[in-house]
Amino acid sequence: MTDTLTAAAELLARAAATGERPADLPGDLVPADAAAAYRVQDLVVAGRPVLGWKIAATAADGAHSCAPMVLRIEDGGSLPAGGALPELEVEIAIEVIRDLPPRDGAYAADEVDAALGQAAAAIEVLGSRYAVRKAVGPLSGLADAQSNAGFVIGAERADWRSREIADCVASLSDGSAEIGGTNAGGSSARTLAALVWLANHAQARGGLKAGQWVITGARRGPVEIAGPATLTAGVSGIGTATLVIPAR
Repeated sequence: MTDTLTAAAELLARAAATGERPADLPGDLVPADAAAAYRVQDLVVAGRPVLGWKIAATAADGAHSCAPMVLRIEDGGSLPAGGALPELEVEIAIEVIRDLPPRDGAYAADEVDAALGQAAAAIEVLGSRYAVRKAVGPLSGLADAQSNAGFVIGAERADWRSREIADCVASLSDGSAEIGGTNAGGSSARTLAALVWLANHAQARGGLKAGQWVITGARRGPVEIAGPATLTAGVSGIGTATLVIPAR
């Protein structure tokens, strides 16, 4: 099993490095379950600091999934050159300000809440290592860090607990027009529940650490980017984040 998971991780890492994207993992390398897919995620990022996590706060209880994120792009910075043009999502990110390390027993909601800081607008960069990200099965997609290829955290910070974040309006602009369609997103209560799940899930993976950011699911997008642009994501009452997409 270990050799199989290592081979899957090596294939995904090679696809990220070369841009030669397979249609899917070979049948014998597709993880057998979520635990195996998470192990592939960890093998792909081994040796690199985990700077954040992605999770969908809209997931039903018991249906959460996540992925570590290792590429953070500075607010206003450029997407690394090369590769296919990405898809982007506008999200709310929440900062971890206190370690939640592995321990015996689960973390309660009040303990997780006390370890969380402020919120910021965020951009998630989606860039699958597969030729067509939606064409693979859920376990192949989970192994591929749920298509995460980077994230941007806006410089502004806001107290997310003082508002109902389901009411925050997300926007995405290329400087001349609004793009990206309709809004969605989890409530404050569901977001906290997702973060509690993540804190307990992450115990088996080193725990959440102060300074990490958790992006909590698309509020606008995914939006396909057709060419070079400077894109600004906004979340009302929270802030903005900007990403430059250079010519490919």
